Amino acid sequence: DPVDGGQPTRMLATGLIPQAMPRSRQQREWLRLLRHRVWLVRLRTMTVNRIHAQLHQTGLTLPRERLLRKEGVRFLKETAWPLLTPEQRRIVRTHLRIITSLTRMIRGLDRIIRQTGQENAHVQRLCTIPGIGSFWGLLLVAEILPVNRFSSAAKFVSYCGLAPRTASSGGHTWHGALPADANRWVRWALISATATHVRRCPDTEFGRAYQALKARLGWKKARVAMARKLARVIYAMLKNGSGWNEGQSFRREDELLHTHAGRRQADRLTV
Repeated sequence: DPVDGGQPTRMLATGLIPQAMPRSRQQREWLRLLRHRVWLVRLRTMTVNRIHAQLHQTGLTLPRERLLRKEGVRFLKETAWPLLTPEQRRIVRTHLRIITSLTRMIRGLDRIIRQTGQENAHVQRLCTIPGIGSFWGLLLVAEILPVNRFSSAAKFVSYCGLAPRTASSGGHTWHGALPADANRWVRWALISATATHVRRCPDTEFGRAYQALKARLGWKKARVAMARKLARVIYAMLKNGSGWNEGQSFRREDELLHTHAGRRQADRLTV
């Protein structure tokens, strides 16, 4: 009725109701592909953990990442197998077959993801960042685009769930935890990409900044802080159509936008 509709109308007129941006059909199809792979990996991890449970009951331990390698299978056959009971052997044998089948399906999806990423210019642009491959690049593109719906890098960082909650009172401001209702997929991708970046490229400017923050704040806060910086860089890259540049991770996003906008305008004038 007019009374109940008055408040939403005033909120809409003052810009308090954000615009809903539905994903395209292609983006939804990409997300189905990516989340299918995530579910298969989680299922394989659950199966691996059940084998580890049988080893622990026998007093044996094996690093979790080694069970999926040839040396882990060799350990099961040569060291663990004589110590397992008949029922434990049956459990391990069944679960190894499940792991083999799941690994085959995951590799098939990886090929599709890699091919899809090679056909998309945005994914290829994000893959120039150390730590981001076809999976993370396609996930970010599927979740983020169109990037023009974010009016600033700060709002994009909030959408990614990397801006901590704040509370102000009496001239004092407190920073709390990261919001739980943000896009957890984008936050997962950026934090994981940051961890891979600093592990593979520790001597870069980005890696050295992480090490400095880690020594002062601890690895958890340092990883989130650098993921927040990486989100600003990705926003500028998608906004401008530019590739990764090591130096741009330490420049303000408005300077990046101004620089690339001026460069495009100069190119048009030259033509």
